[in-house]
Amino acid sequence: MDSLAVTVGIPFHSNTRLIDLLEAVESIQKQDVKVQLIHLLQDGEVSSDLEKYASDLEANYDNVRYSKLKKAGLPTLLNFSIDKCDTPYYARMDSDDVSFLHRIRTQYEYLESHQEISILYIPYPHMHKKLASMVQLPMACL
Repeated sequence: MDSLAVTVGIPFHSNTRLIDLLEAVESIQKQDVKVQLIHLLQDGEVSSDLEKYASDLEANYDNVRYSKLKKAGLPTLLNFSIDKCDTPYYARMDSDDVSFLHRIRTQYEYLESHQEISILYIPYPHMHKKLASMVQLPMACL
């Protein structure tokens, strides 16, 4: 299986359901390409089941890193993860999202062939205008 220089950051917190995190991580592990790193980001105290799952993933997969942080909120977690990232591409994913089989390859190939684009996003009705007004980098909607 091909491997791409992509880090996928997946933050989770006390309200995260284990089944949701499991499905989110599996959807990245089952991509048609292997990502270089899945970075699991724990925001504060979580259930022992979530901690065990994240710890087991890190112990059993060479491309999983698990970071436990004190309750800091999403922006702090993502900044921490991006600072630790050593790949040219970073993808963010909610702990209750599931990615299509070709998500990473599609986004990677698009960014590789459109060097003028810095950010990819999916249009969410109320976020589109807000994001566009906050970010001064070239963006593309997939």
